[in-house]
Amino acid sequence: MFRTISLVRVTEDADAAAIVGEMRRIYEAEPQISQVTVALGRRLLDPQWPQASYSIEMEFATEDDWRKFRESPSHEAIHHLTAGKVESMMTTQYDG
Repeated sequence: MFRTISLVRVTEDADAAAIVGEMRRIYEAEPQISQVTVALGRRLLDPQWPQASYSIEMEFATEDDWRKFRESPSHEAIHHLTAGKVESMMTTQYDG
């Protein structure tokens, strides 16, 4: 099993809830992804601490499935959806 987790902070003018809703629709139709969770951040910490606008957790059967996904039209659609709206992003991949 191969997993990725991304934490994303969007720009002030971006609608994080709308982005999350559209991402869920796109990701859930992608056959290479075994499981996906896209969640809007609750932002409950003190504002002095950087917080993510949303998170993405994806599970793939193999690293090859992840690589196929990275080349898919779905992945390209996510780039178009978020273009100019992402302030920062941190991602990790791991076997699990």
